[in-house]
Amino acid sequence: MKWDLSVLYNGFDDPAIEAEFAKVLELNVQKKALLENAGDVKATLEAYERMEEESSQFGFKLGEFASLTLATDATNEQA
Repeated sequence: MKWDLSVLYNGFDDPAIEAEFAKVLELNVQKKALLENAGDVKATLEAYERMEEESSQFGFKLGEFASLTLATDATNEQA
């Protein structure tokens, strides 16, 4: 059985994975700067939450891709 997972990624070598990971790293830098320069607590927390949500979406998407890949090929070492 082989599923079409291209809606997520075209494989573990898909440049989108590296690009999204780089975005997560950048968001981590931005979150740190946000907290170091926090002014208004409410605005800071709202901005932080938006960045955290974007970061977690990548983790979820990559996790689903790996999990679904393993479901059809338990020997896939990349997954």
